[in-house]
Amino acid sequence: MRPGISKTLLKKAVSFENKYFKDYGLNGGLRHLFSTISRCKIVVVPPDEFQREGVAGRYKDTEILLSSRLVGEELDQVLLHEMIHYYEVTASDPQNGTRYLIEYLSFYLRDKLAAQLPIKEIIEYEMYSMVPAHTYFLILMSIDLDLKLNLQPGTIFNYGRAKAWKRFCGV
Repeated sequence: MRPGISKTLLKKAVSFENKYFKDYGLNGGLRHLFSTISRCKIVVVPPDEFQREGVAGRYKDTEILLSSRLVGEELDQVLLHEMIHYYEVTASDPQNGTRYLIEYLSFYLRDKLAAQLPIKEIIEYEMYSMVPAHTYFLILMSIDLDLKLNLQPGTIFNYGRAKAWKRFCGV
């Protein structure tokens, strides 16, 4: 991918949004509070942009930044991860009345996922090892996406979590 704003990746993000981010119990009045990804810019940056941090993407302000070295499944997974950051920031903005939306979605996801996986154990593990920019909401949303995509739990979260969470998930 060439560095610059990518309309192609934005179309992919909108497709992911329609496919994977529409079923979070946000029926009726709550649905409009969940900002659409089409308001975000997706920018491809040179691969050395994140070299110091050892990451391949970042959400910053109103932009998702992705390394130009990303391709295929890895690109999709990093894009989904950064989309979660986007939703987390835009859905917890007191200015637009969404102050408690992340808490609501976290409870919803916890209840939904607890029937399938040992969520409490994963959260307890993450309390001692979590990357500072990541939250309870990101853990739950990424696990939900992993299950929707038939991936090992921890794949979308990344940072080696698919391997680390195997002991909890037994997969």
